[in-house]
Amino acid sequence: AAGSRPGPAMELLPRGPAEFGSSRYWERFFRQRGRRPFEWYGAFPELCPVLRKYIRPRDKVLVVGCGNSELSEQMYDTGMCEDIVNIDISEAVIRQMQERSTGKRPKMSYVLMDVLQMDFPDAHFQVVLDKGTLDAILTDDEEATLSKVDRMFAEVSRVLQVGGRYLCVSLAQAHVLKKAVEYFSQEGWVVRVHEVAGSGDEQQFVLPVFVYVMTKFKKIPGSAQQILEIWGRRLLLSPPRLPQQQERGAVGGQAADPCASPRYA
Repeated sequence: AAGSRPGPAMELLPRGPAEFGSSRYWERFFRQRGRRPFEWYGAFPELCPVLRKYIRPRDKVLVVGCGNSELSEQMYDTGMCEDIVNIDISEAVIRQMQERSTGKRPKMSYVLMDVLQMDFPDAHFQVVLDKGTLDAILTDDEEATLSKVDRMFAEVSRVLQVGGRYLCVSLAQAHVLKKAVEYFSQEGWVVRVHEVAGSGDEQQFVLPVFVYVMTKFKKIPGSAQQILEIWGRRLLLSPPRLPQQQERGAVGGQAADPCASPRYA
C-alpha cells in the first residue's frame, strides 16, 4: 500500500552500488538477515552441471565472498569436493558459517579475508569460485572501480596454479563480461562462458545466469592467441570478438542426473 514501510528484504538492499564493496554494509546485511541462507542467484541444482565439469574431488577450492550461501556446503555434502576454503569480509557471516559447519565438514574452513588482499601463498588452489562477488564489486566503469577489479583479478591469478580455473557466476552485464573477457584473454587464459541451464526460462521472471570459466595458462611473451568459447542457447549481450571464438551448443540436459555430466579435462 502507498506510504507503507518497506519490508525487511527491501531494507537490506544497498542504498547505492558503492555499498556492495563496503564491509560495513555486509556486516549490517548479515546481522539483520540472521541465520537464513541467502542466495542472490544461481542455486546449486542449476549450477551443478557446469561446476562438475571444472571441479574435481581432489581439487583445493577457494570460494571468495562466500556470504551465507549454501553452495559450499552442498558441494561438500554431494561429494563434489571437500578441500574448500571460504573467505568473506564480514566477520558476522564468517562466525555464523563456522558454527554451521563445525563437526559436520571437517575439511572445509571459513576465514575472514578480503579478496583484494589475500594471505594465501602463490599457486595454492586449483579452483577459485566466485558467485556474485565480481558483480558486487564491478558496479560501474569508474576508474576507481576498475582498479579494484584489477586488484581482485591479480590476486585470483596469483593464488591459482597453472591449469587452474576461475569460475565466476554472474548475471553477465555488458561491462562485467567485457572486463573479465578482456583481462584474462590478454593474460593468455582460455575464457569460456556457459549459460546456466534453465536460467533463461521465459515462464519465470528471473535474469539469466552465466558462469565464466577462465583457465590459467602460462603467458608466452609475444603470443596473441586468445580463445573465447560460448556455451549456451544464447548470450543476451555481445561479448568482445576475439581472434578465435567458437560458438557451442547448450550444455547439459542430456543426462538423467543433472550432475552426472562428464568433468572437464
